[in-house]
Amino acid sequence: VTALRPAKPLTVPEEISGDGYTSRQLSKCEYFTVTEMDISERAVMSADGTSFHSLLFLEGEGTVSDGSETLSFKKGDSIFVTAGHGEYTIKGKSKAVLTLV
Repeated sequence: VTALRPAKPLTVPEEISGDGYTSRQLSKCEYFTVTEMDISERAVMSADGTSFHSLLFLEGEGTVSDGSETLSFKKGDSIFVTAGHGEYTIKGKSKAVLTLV
């Protein structure tokens, strides 16, 4: 079943600067949020208990580390961080799409 309703007007997403990265929200609805991240050095993130973090790397290469485990990534790789996992760090010049529910 599809719920047809008028579309909301498009707005220019706000760019947010963090320590070593910038991000901008690409889409948001009641089910998920999609954010583009441009990482120049590193981004410290936290997967709390409300949502998993799905990362799809569009450009670059680097690592994702939580202090006990480190995963390498390159363009085209996807990394899934479970809800409640806690703090992790993305290092390396890269661009990624982050999806949350």
